[in-house]
Amino acid sequence: VVAPFEQSPHWTLIIGFVGVVQMELLAIMKGTDNLVPSPFHAQLLKGGDGVYLGQTATGWVNNPLKLAFANLQIDKGIIGKRPIVINVDGHDSNLNNDALHERAPGRAALAHLCGSRRAGHAAV
Repeated sequence: VVAPFEQSPHWTLIIGFVGVVQMELLAIMKGTDNLVPSPFHAQLLKGGDGVYLGQTATGWVNNPLKLAFANLQIDKGIIGKRPIVINVDGHDSNLNNDALHERAPGRAALAHLCGSRRAGHAAV
């Protein structure tokens, strides 16, 4: 079956490690902006899997979801206990996200080391 590009499934996965500790996973799918995905999309997940769903119209990350991802890591105690350096790519949600940058100083010294625009993006 060949589906038009606009209807093809697209997932963006945001995950990382702090030392040997795996961060919580944010899986972003195509859907309506600013709405929570249907719980039926997560029916095969067990509670406590560390997998969280988000959605945007394009399936790509946006500033509110990137902030939610950072807040999730802080709330889980994965980051925010001690100063760390986070290496991110040059995506807009990292560079032009005032809410994300304002969140950092109260919890820990976070520094962004930005490489090329596409560093860290994987195409499947």
